[in-house]
Amino acid sequence: MIDILVVEHPPAVRRTLCARLAIEPDMRVIGEADDRASAVRLARALQPGVVLLDAEMPNLDLRGTVQALRSFVAARVVVLTLHTASARVALAPAGATVVGKHEGTPALLATLRRVAGQGG
Repeated sequence: MIDILVVEHPPAVRRTLCARLAIEPDMRVIGEADDRASAVRLARALQPGVVLLDAEMPNLDLRGTVQALRSFVAARVVVLTLHTASARVALAPAGATVVGKHEGTPALLATLRRVAGQGG
């Protein structure tokens, strides 16, 4: 089972994303956050296998958030973004995997499964 912490804003999008992930038999959303502080706090407490992070959240220091998450938990961080090329360059040193929002649900699900199989 892949335990996922979803970090997404706004709430309607987060609910939709969580509902979509919940229908996958091998995935379980174990927490939801809408800002960096909540994401780090929940990641520490819940120890998810994967953190799914929306790159376009308001007032988000993306690289700093990825680094904070990676320093506190063994989870893999998957960043969902509109700007894949620049995110891949910026986040490669931080250890995040990037998926484009334009790539669709199949690419997101495949990426979540792939990174979960890599271990912590």
